[in-house]
Amino acid sequence: MILMGSFALVALLGWALLRAKGISLGGGPGADRPLAILGPSTINGFDENGKKVVEIHVRGGTVSRQGVYTLWGIDPAIWYRGEEGVVMASAGRGTYNERTRNAEISGGLKVSSKDGFSLETDTLRWDFRPREIVCPGELTVRHKNFAGQTEFATYSVNDQRLICPNKVSGKIAEHISLSGERLIIDGKTQELSLDKVAGTVDLDVLEKKETAKART
Repeated sequence: MILMGSFALVALLGWALLRAKGISLGGGPGADRPLAILGPSTINGFDENGKKVVEIHVRGGTVSRQGVYTLWGIDPAIWYRGEEGVVMASAGRGTYNERTRNAEISGGLKVSSKDGFSLETDTLRWDFRPREIVCPGELTVRHKNFAGQTEFATYSVNDQRLICPNKVSGKIAEHISLSGERLIIDGKTQELSLDKVAGTVDLDVLEKKETAKART
C-alpha cells in the first residue's frame, strides 16, 4: 500500500508539472496515455545497422505506450553522420517517434552545424528515411559573413547540402544587401551559391566603416 501511495504521489506531481507546462496528456477512450514520466534524459535513435543517427538531451518529458515521446527543454539535439555529430539544435519542446524515428522540435529554435551554416527558426522536422532536416516556416540563415531571411529549407545530412528554394533577402557585412532565389550551401566545400542575385551597397555605412578604419 505504501508503494502504491508513493507511485500515485509521483504520478500526481508529474501530472501537475505537465499541466503547468501546457502539455496535455489526453483522456478519451483509447488515448495514447503516457507510460512513463521522464526526468533529465537522453533519447537515442539508431538506424537498421545499429548506428546512432540522432541523440536528444532533454530536461523532461513523457513516453507513451506507442513509443511517442513528448519532450521539453531540448539542449541539445544532435544529428550524426557516421560517428560524428554534425548538426546541433536547442529548442523549448518537441516530439520523437520511436517507431518511425522521426522527430519535430520547436520553440526558440537555434541550429548550428559543422557544414558551415547556422539557422534560427520556430520549427524543425527530422525525417529519418531520407536523413533530412526540414524547416517548414520562416528562418534566418547564416553562413560566414552572410545573413539572410527566407521561408522553407531542407538539409540532407548525408549529402551535406542546405537548400532554400524560395526568395532570399539578406546582407553581406553591414553595407551590401542581396536578394536572390534558391540558396544552396554545400557543406563539403563550405561554399554558398544564390541564383538571380541583385544587390545594393549602402554608401553611408561603407563611408562610416572606411572613416573608422582610417582613424585606427
